[in-house]
Amino acid sequence: MPGEALATDVLTLLTVLNARVNPEDFGSLWLESLQGLCAFAAQYLAADGGSAGLQPSQIAGQIYGLFLATAHVYIPRFGASDAMRRFYDHLRHIASQAGEDISHFQGHRIVPTMAIDILGDTASRLASLGLMS
Repeated sequence: MPGEALATDVLTLLTVLNARVNPEDFGSLWLESLQGLCAFAAQYLAADGGSAGLQPSQIAGQIYGLFLATAHVYIPRFGASDAMRRFYDHLRHIASQAGEDISHFQGHRIVPTMAIDILGDTASRLASLGLMS
């Protein structure tokens, strides 16, 4: 079930981006959407238990990296609640302790405008695991 929830959320955000909606037009809501995506990724990663190999951790890493890059730009521009700031600080701390680089995607430093590429790649990975058709 966590994998299906993650897949649904990824498709929802991709639908928004494919409709050519600019996330900067609703920066705080977009950031909250990515925060929710992080929660789904964490649940999926925990539920998988290693049965799907490295794919779940790569998926989670991409999503966390996208959130961190977006929050880094959006929080100063659009503001954020104390809870969002705490989540951002907490995830940054966890990422720094993890020992793997989640700040890059396909060899490039992640920036918020890479959302469509990262979410598209995530959708492909989820499809290869049978979580999307």
